[in-house]
Amino acid sequence: MPPLRDAEEDDLEDESDPTGIPSWFEDQYLMRQKACLKIVNDNGTQYKGYNPEGRCIGDTLGVAVARLLEFSQPYPGDERLCLTSEKLNYRRFRVEQCSAESYIVRDGYFGEDVVLPTEYLCAPQFALAG
Repeated sequence: MPPLRDAEEDDLEDESDPTGIPSWFEDQYLMRQKACLKIVNDNGTQYKGYNPEGRCIGDTLGVAVARLLEFSQPYPGDERLCLTSEKLNYRRFRVEQCSAESYIVRDGYFGEDVVLPTEYLCAPQFALAG
């Protein structure tokens, strides 16, 4: 892997903007956001788009765990769930950080909660969906 180089003065387009974001970006973003508002989802509701007020990334580990669990379905025992159940219309897993050391994984289909240490979720050897 090549080493990272130090930033130089000429790397920034506009010295008055310490973030280095080009001045045209905001105009392009607003134009695309207005176009997204015109899109209608498959279920007939209007596309909400990105909320510019919430600019933080959030809990990336929790989101990644929930997506992996959703992707890895079905699980043993899922055959007990009625295929016409209203629950099937919603995301099954919610993952919430309850402390720096642990996460709660909530299964919305069966109403079960599991507490997992953050250390397990970060370990490559831990078979989360297995």
